[in-house]
Amino acid sequence: MRIIHSFFLFVILVWVSPGCQPGKTDIKGPESQPVHQGSDEPEDTSLMVDPDRELPGPHNKWTISLRGWGPLKIGMSLEDTRKLLPFALDSQADPESDQQCFVMVPADSLESYAFMFIGKGESARLARIYFDTRVVRTLSGISVGSKESEVHNLYGTKIQEQPHKYVEGWKNLVFLPVDDADKHLRIIFTSDGQFIQQISVGKLPEIEYVESCN
Repeated sequence: MRIIHSFFLFVILVWVSPGCQPGKTDIKGPESQPVHQGSDEPEDTSLMVDPDRELPGPHNKWTISLRGWGPLKIGMSLEDTRKLLPFALDSQADPESDQQCFVMVPADSLESYAFMFIGKGESARLARIYFDTRVVRTLSGISVGSKESEVHNLYGTKIQEQPHKYVEGWKNLVFLPVDDADKHLRIIFTSDGQFIQQISVGKLPEIEYVESCN
């Protein structure tokens, strides 16, 4: 197992708001630095995740949906997830013996994606997927870097705005399904007020966690 020091957005958010205490809200997990638009460059790029990077494989053509990502479905076992992904997974941190929640990331690579599982071992179930790359899009064409206004235009009243836990002006645009069969599922578009910085899809209650499995 390896320890990955890349809770990028969370680290930045805590730095911006040092008085904040962890809790539950609408977004959590390993996240990237903001996606910068235009010619302005960030002052410190030491923790910057390249949103245009991609791991080779058929997954680059998969689309994000309410129920998962391409052939990956929320609720699928870790064993089946490994079989479908064209890249290997590794633990984000060494799990405790009684741990019932853990996050997996692409092995030996910068993380464009992260996968949260609930349970133990290979039978643990996929609960949430995080996307920090512009390579993949939703069925409607939204990706990291898309304008917040595009999300509202495409999804209309199905989007519920919620303030971000840590940064003033940021928000979570939560897609609320209308079909009863999907009521336990959500897509969250994290916005800086102008552009989408991260997308995650998953089930309740894990989709509402703030930081990884807490």
